[in-house]
Amino acid sequence: MIANAAAAQSAGTSSTDVGQFRQLMRTTVNGILAVSALIGAAFYLVIFVGIWRLWRWVYWYVLVVGFLAILAIPQDISYGFGAGGVTIPPLIVVFLVIQAVAYLALSIWLLMLYRRYGTWARRKVPVPG
Repeated sequence: MIANAAAAQSAGTSSTDVGQFRQLMRTTVNGILAVSALIGAAFYLVIFVGIWRLWRWVYWYVLVVGFLAILAIPQDISYGFGAGGVTIPPLIVVFLVIQAVAYLALSIWLLMLYRRYGTWARRKVPVPG
């Protein structure tokens, strides 16, 4: 058994083995991408249903993730200047920074509405006078 493995290793790999390995890797990567797409779609479906049904935990999730968007601004700018292993074109950096600022503004607005009207702004406020 060991002698057969050593003989096969010393003979080198044939093109058939390389082709089979490539096919295995393509199948594996495609499977992983398909499963990841299904999990991502299910996640977004839960978030959309939670927003539609006014689930309280979804409100807090959106709020916290929005405040975490501020962490992306320095990272995107540094990537725009070529720091790190990734270089992002300047136009995309501008878009990403604007997107992060908009998400942060949305979270600030959600927090202000929470303080005034409760989650999802559903609490009635008495009219003065």
